[in-house]
Amino acid sequence: MRLGLAMMLLVCSSAAVARAEHGDPGYRAWPDESRPLPTNARIGLLSFNGPHPFVIDVMTMRPRLVATATPGAAGARIAVTQVAAFKGYDWGGYGDSGVLFAPARRLEPRTEYSLCLDVDTREVCPGTWTTAETPDGRAPTWRGAPRTRKPSQEAYARTYQLSADEDHALMLEVVARSPGLPTQTVWLSELEPGDAGCVSLILDVDGDASYDRIGGAARTFTLRFAGFDAAGHRLRPRGRFKVRLQPEQNLEVCLAAPAVAPAPELPFSGDGER
Repeated sequence: MRLGLAMMLLVCSSAAVARAEHGDPGYRAWPDESRPLPTNARIGLLSFNGPHPFVIDVMTMRPRLVATATPGAAGARIAVTQVAAFKGYDWGGYGDSGVLFAPARRLEPRTEYSLCLDVDTREVCPGTWTTAETPDGRAPTWRGAPRTRKPSQEAYARTYQLSADEDHALMLEVVARSPGLPTQTVWLSELEPGDAGCVSLILDVDGDASYDRIGGAARTFTLRFAGFDAAGHRLRPRGRFKVRLQPEQNLEVCLAAPAVAPAPELPFSGDGER
């Protein structure tokens, strides 16, 4: 079943680095743990409210997949390799970061796997999935070209509306280029099939890590939109939009409900512990 995604990208306000304005850094696993994981999937960890050690220091913690609760497979370990990562710009605890892993071999169908780390003297498993029957063989596709539209609020400088299809989980990317700054690629980590709402996306406008950036020079960015699914298939880059941002401005992404209902969640049992 193909799932429809309709996204609106909104350009609005930002500033600089501060910690814990929105709580301590947290993390979550990707893709959504409640949905079947394709047997050829990549898996990841994403942080929010600033960088979490499980994300920024994860390669020092011997990450691996462990088959945890499937008869005949429990205890089997699979090495993982880091294949992508991003460090989001952190202002006021908003900043997101992420790391993506590829298992060393294809996963077994109908098997529960946990991503486990060595944390001090303990094994901590921050993500657990149950695999589907088959691999994911279809790449995500655009349903139409990205376009601009009227902002939903006066505070937003501009709105970009995106629309894409994906069978399982979709990670959208914004690639932003501005003369004199490194290219910034930021994952829109909370936008997956079945989700709805908005996320903030903060670009480093001036390369200044100090908190008080308001009043600095504006900068012109060229934005392109891309992405990938849980199997690593790419959503080809589209769009080439120029936008001029003040140092206190940022991006916000809004996701409408999908055109088709998402796949049902996996049945859950137990007291909440995996």
